[in-house]
Amino acid sequence: TGFQVIRGESRVVCEIWLCKEWPVKDAKANEGLLYPFQLGQVMGVARYPRKGSDFRDQDIPSGLYTLRYGLQPVDGAHVGTNPTRDFLLLTPAEKDTSPDMIANPKALSKASAQTTGTSHPAILCLQKLSDAKEPLAIRHQEEKDWWIVRFTGKTKAGDKLADQAVELVVVGIAGELGGVQSSKCKTQIEETGKRKTETGFAL
Repeated sequence: TGFQVIRGESRVVCEIWLCKEWPVKDAKANEGLLYPFQLGQVMGVARYPRKGSDFRDQDIPSGLYTLRYGLQPVDGAHVGTNPTRDFLLLTPAEKDTSPDMIANPKALSKASAQTTGTSHPAILCLQKLSDAKEPLAIRHQEEKDWWIVRFTGKTKAGDKLADQAVELVVVGIAGELGGVQSSKCKTQIEETGKRKTETGFAL
C-alpha cells in the first residue's frame, strides 16, 4: 500500500510505500515502546519530490529513501527531548540496498545521517495510536502544528499475520525546536509496484 501527503491543493510533500509485511517477534510492543517492530527493520520507502524536512527541522534532499524503525537512545543527551522513543529513520535508497535489519544503533544512526549530511539521523516521529478507525487518515495536532498520518500494514509473528495501524508525523518539528506553519494537507492512495525495481524490497 502506498499514499502521498499533499500540502495545499497539489504540492506533494512525500510519497510512502509500505513493505508487504513487517516481521516481528511478538505482536505486542515491549514496555515503554509504542510499536512491536524490531530495531533497524525496513518499514517501507519514501520519495520526496522536492526538499523536505524531518522532525528536527533538518533538510531532506529530494530523492528516494528507505524507512527503518529506530529508537531514541536512553542517555543524558536525549532526556526530555520527546515523550516517545519510536521513530522512522530515512536513509538514501541508493546506499541502503539490503532488506536485512541494521540492529546496531550506531550503524543505523550513521547510515541515516547520510541523508542530512550531519552527525544526526533524519527522523520522522511515530505517535501513540489515536482512537481513529480508518486504515488511512490524516489529522492535525493544532497545539504543536503537526500533521499526523495514520496508515495500516501487516505484522507477521511466526505464521500469524495481523493488521497493525501506525501513526507518523509527516509534517511538523519537535516542540523544543519551536512551531512551524503548515498548509492544509490531505492524503490519497498510490500504487506501489513501480518502486520494486528501484529498491529491491518486497513492497
